Amino acid sequence: PLEIGKRIVIKPEWETYENKDNKIVFNINPGHLFGTGLHQTTQLCLEHLENKVDSKTSLLDIGCGSGILSCVSLMLGAKSAFALDLEPGCIKVVTENAELNNIAMDRLTIRSGNALLDKALTQEISDNKFSIVVMNIVADVIIALLPLVKSCLFDNAIFICSGIIKERLEDVEMALESIGFEILDTTSKDDWVSVVSRLR
Repeated sequence: PLEIGKRIVIKPEWETYENKDNKIVFNINPGHLFGTGLHQTTQLCLEHLENKVDSKTSLLDIGCGSGILSCVSLMLGAKSAFALDLEPGCIKVVTENAELNNIAMDRLTIRSGNALLDKALTQEISDNKFSIVVMNIVADVIIALLPLVKSCLFDNAIFICSGIIKERLEDVEMALESIGFEILDTTSKDDWVSVVSRLR
């Protein structure tokens, strides 16, 4: 089991964890080809979500993988989460992980598709409005998807992006500021960086 931030624990489903401090324990089957929560960029995102998610949060998770960020946000009390990944297998994997953690599926929407090319998907995303968007991918994809992110955020909403190597941080920050985001925080683990920004 891996403790992240102050309240989150990522635990392989077959392991035991004595939860003395009433933490949010997310059970996962890491045998899947998707993320296990161990990567630095996932940990950075979870630490930010722990501080940002509340009962009013509507979350969009682009590049959701195994659904860790979406599911943990719901376990932290978010109102709803929309999980999206390019890989079709995400629907089965995210559903399994949600069920493993007793998450009500009426609070979780799962889609697969290309958010750059699939017009029906981008329309569905834009028709919704989100208070937090989280994207843990790579710098080039983050930059390419910024117009979509901007279109589906409430005013003053939060955008958390990670998967960024330190050498690309300046590129991401410049792209964010050029489209109307204010950078609030940057954090790093090893060679990886996460940026938190707000739509002005």
